[in-house]
Amino acid sequence: MPNLRRSTAISLMVMVVSGPALAEGIAAVTLLSGGLAEVLTRHVVTGDDSIRIVIPADQIDDLLKSLVVRDPNGTVRGLRLDGPAQAEETLKRLPFTADDIASPARLANALQGIGIRVESDGKTIEGASLGVSERAGSRDEGTVRTLSVMTQSGQIDSVRLVEGASLAILDPSMVARLREAAGALGAAKASGARTVEIAVAGEGEREIALSYVVAAPVWKTAYRIVGDEAGTARIQAWAIVENATGADWKDVALTLQTGAPVTLQQRLFQRFWRERPEVPVDAEVARVPQLDSGGLRSPAPQAGRDQAQAFRVSDGGRLDRSTAPAEVARPAAPVETTEGAVTASYRLPTPVTLGAGGTLSVPIVDADMPSERISLYRPGDGLHPIAAISLRNAGQTTLPPGILTVYDKAAGYVGDARLPATPPGEERFASFATDRKVQVRAERKPEERVASIKVVDGVARVSSVSRQITTYTVQGASDGARVVIIEQPRAAGWTLASSASIGETATAHRLRVTLAAGQTKDIVAIGELSRLNAFQLADADESQLLRWAMGPADARTAEKLKGIAAIRTSVAAAEAEIKAAEEKLTLLKSDQERIRANMEAAPRESGFGKRLLAQLEASEAQIASASGGREKAAERRDSLRMQIRTAIADF
Repeated sequence: MPNLRRSTAISLMVMVVSGPALAEGIAAVTLLSGGLAEVLTRHVVTGDDSIRIVIPADQIDDLLKSLVVRDPNGTVRGLRLDGPAQAEETLKRLPFTADDIASPARLANALQGIGIRVESDGKTIEGASLGVSERAGSRDEGTVRTLSVMTQSGQIDSVRLVEGASLAILDPSMVARLREAAGALGAAKASGARTVEIAVAGEGEREIALSYVVAAPVWKTAYRIVGDEAGTARIQAWAIVENATGADWKDVALTLQTGAPVTLQQRLFQRFWRERPEVPVDAEVARVPQLDSGGLRSPAPQAGRDQAQAFRVSDGGRLDRSTAPAEVARPAAPVETTEGAVTASYRLPTPVTLGAGGTLSVPIVDADMPSERISLYRPGDGLHPIAAISLRNAGQTTLPPGILTVYDKAAGYVGDARLPATPPGEERFASFATDRKVQVRAERKPEERVASIKVVDGVARVSSVSRQITTYTVQGASDGARVVIIEQPRAAGWTLASSASIGETATAHRLRVTLAAGQTKDIVAIGELSRLNAFQLADADESQLLRWAMGPADARTAEKLKGIAAIRTSVAAAEAEIKAAEEKLTLLKSDQERIRANMEAAPRESGFGKRLLAQLEASEAQIASASGGREKAAERRDSLRMQIRTAIADF
């Protein structure tokens, strides 16, 4: 987007020049919140006519993109202007370059064969230019340039080109082409503006209008809101408009439009060349046939609220209204408003006259709207809530976003806030101060429970519910009543239940509580998240099975789960026996290795050797007994596992 601090193309219509018709200039301007301006100008034309307008070069793209000609009794032929490389295209047809024009010597050299007359170094020669030669002169002379000319008699003459030399072109057509080139170069250097010609066709004198969209400063909104004790507030919005057009506005119909339009720009005035792939020239090479070697032998997806609290910022008691300021002045004339599908428009009641560079601020909204003073608490923002205004747009037009200055009807200024765009019938909160007299504390308690269980094909489908119980303890102000709104953040998949719920936003659930002076209340909000998990029943341990059996399972399922849990307990006991037997076998085998080692060192017939032999026989018996116990436990375990599989299959 062009720099908005530079003058925009709105000024172009003040510099309009048409053939016999005279332009009236800017008639209306619509300033859009997207940083654009729609400009409308009126012109009187007669018959087939044209309008020439001069616009800043950096606004040509916008003009080419958006220009509309409004001629109810005629037609539009088209638009014409010099191209971005007009000088370049002009010089392509000439025998000299832009650099040649700046030097008589280079120009004379470029005009070979063209009739010229040169006055230089006290000598005048005339004839067809043969070119300029150069040589190195003395230190004082520098480069010496000599022009050669063939006269009408066929004689070759030359003259030294010195400072102040005069060159005259004798060919009228070449003079015209040189003038054309100089003009194109001058226009290219004066690139701050371009002349655009718009041709129209029709009969008789008539008025036509041109409209187009260009960049413009964003217009702003500043609100004043004055609250009282009647549950309403007086809201007044002022628009701040800047004339950055570089031209004065005189009796211009001004409309302000708010919305979120998609605004684009494109370099329509710039040349783009499509790249084409280069392919080689197809010079076909004749193929030499191979010799025949003969034939082959074989062939292949709001709750209600209590009565609104009056907007009051004062501390306890009623202020003396005898000192209250006078009523806020009303606008001189109402603004015409229009609510569109995606925009809202505010048309000022009287034409605007504003000098170039000037700033204008005028009221565009003045109304009494339902309002309430609240204390807005968001978890994580500290102990104290924020004092805010709850404002409902009771008008027929979207309120534009802007800064808001908050006044109490009795106490005066109390703070500033920001008001987002507010469509008709919708409510917005505008926070303006910290309410230090109210405290909110939160305590959270998580819970987990099984909601249901169903076994299908050996898979337990368990529905569980996670709960987050949040208790907000709200301590009100000691000197006055409060309405506290708590915004509990929303979490994906979670639902919230609370007797204090009044609705939700895109990011939070809203809870509301009304407190008398010095009162403390608890607000309970229960968040729930349901999940469905699948478990292989054969892999579940006894504690998990018993937990499911003690949960919401039906009697038959619970009984079977308990039976499987009992078998699982027996399986665990058998596995413990197997493990104990294996540990005993390990110790026995280690001791047996020690006995065998000692037997190798001791004579067999000795008393020690005989004792070792007896120990070895006893060890063998113990190993056999432990091995048998392990095998029996393994058989029992395998049998129990088979029972589990049978029980699961029986579901």
